[in-house]
Amino acid sequence: MNCFFLSEQYKQYLTFSVEISTNTLLCNYSEHLWSDEQEHTHKRIKSLHDSGKGYRTIAKLLNAEGSRTAKNKEWKNTNVYAVLKRYAERQARLERQSYTSEMKFSKMKLEWLKD
Repeated sequence: MNCFFLSEQYKQYLTFSVEISTNTLLCNYSEHLWSDEQEHTHKRIKSLHDSGKGYRTIAKLLNAEGSRTAKNKEWKNTNVYAVLKRYAERQARLERQSYTSEMKFSKMKLEWLKD
C-alpha cells in the first residue's frame, strides 16, 4: 500500500479549514437617511420619555410646540413610539454592519492528494 502513495502522482498535504463571519461587506445604504432634524426630534422625545412621560403626553407637548412629523402631520402617540422603536432598530442595524467573528480553525490532518 505504501508504494501506491509513494509514487509521484500523490503528495502529502496538511489540510484544515478556516471559518470567519463578517457583515463588513454590506453597503451603508441607509446612512444618509437620518437627518439632523430627525436626530434632534429623537433626542427631544427620548429625554421626555426618560423623564417618565407617556407617548400621548409627549405627542401633546410636541404639537403644542408646533413641531410636526416627517410627513408634516400632527404628532400621535403611535408616531412617538415609532420614532423610539425605529431609532433602536437603526442602532442595532449599524452595530450588526460592523460585526466580525473570531477565526475558527478546524483540526489539522495529513492527507494524500493526487496531483
